[in-house]
Amino acid sequence: MTSYTYVPEWVIKTIGKWFAPWKRKILSMVGRGIVKLVSDTGEFQKIQIESRTQLISNLERMQQYGITAKPHEGAEALVVCIGGDQDNGVIIAVDDRRYRVKGLADGEVCFYTDEDENDNKHRIHFKRNREIVVYCDNATVNADTDAAVTAGNDATVNAGNDATVAATNNAKLSGQNYAQVEAVTGLVLLGTIGGMKKVVLDGDPVVGGVVVSSANKVFAK
Repeated sequence: MTSYTYVPEWVIKTIGKWFAPWKRKILSMVGRGIVKLVSDTGEFQKIQIESRTQLISNLERMQQYGITAKPHEGAEALVVCIGGDQDNGVIIAVDDRRYRVKGLADGEVCFYTDEDENDNKHRIHFKRNREIVVYCDNATVNADTDAAVTAGNDATVNAGNDATVAATNNAKLSGQNYAQVEAVTGLVLLGTIGGMKKVVLDGDPVVGGVVVSSANKVFAK
């Protein structure tokens, strides 16, 4: 037969009062809110969020070392309040469902912004099979000393309009087998000084002791 011990109601209420502050702290340790304001000028980003019950300002946002981003108003934040103290809260994650890139394969990584759209992508996509794809309107690479691009097989540069390779000292185009410079419809011009002269090609005929160039599109200035 089960026996029960009677606990007076005043004891239950007293225990409830004792534990009420701890209950509030536990329930307040982790929360979420909507980003309202972002300050990106200090050593840590400061963010104001709106939770279900209140507006919380000057929350420090912890980001991964070497990676930083400034979220838009309306993004969603996950907040941890140390010891349940909402005056000692830290934002540990921010995401924005409006702009998230979808449809990645397992294991893929993608860096993106809100300007990424289906037909106008703005992202760096680390794909499977060790492939990296960069989408943008304009790209600039600045190297204070040296820059090198090495491809184990083929390397291709395609320009919809003009392509320029410039060097203040020397520029070299070389190939272990051959080097090819091609103009589909216009001329290939080599050099920068002097008048334009035809370039002698391997196999051109010699007439009267002078090599006669057969090049129609390749000239040296």
